[in-house]
Amino acid sequence: MFGLFKEIIEDWKDYDIVEKAYWSVIGLLFSIGFLAFSWWYWVGMFNATDNFFIAFGVGFILYLVLGTIIALVTAPLMTLLSLSAATITGAIIGLVKFYRQARI
Repeated sequence: MFGLFKEIIEDWKDYDIVEKAYWSVIGLLFSIGFLAFSWWYWVGMFNATDNFFIAFGVGFILYLVLGTIIALVTAPLMTLLSLSAATITGAIIGLVKFYRQARI
């Protein structure tokens, strides 16, 4: 996912406004989901343990494992959301191009 965002940033100047809006919304949703999961996890970890080092030592390993599991489980859903958003964006771009040709 981060590699995809790197490619998008490199090609950002070539995108039109609809593509920029699409990738901005996808990036925002990705960031919100990542921060929400992180906050939920670390608050729970600190509430469950009294030891700061256990919370970070064991917690970090569990965080990586849970993060991987959640990423694998939600990957089909994210793919579906991304494809549907891309379809809607493509339809809007097609309608705008059709409208511009009809006006000429």
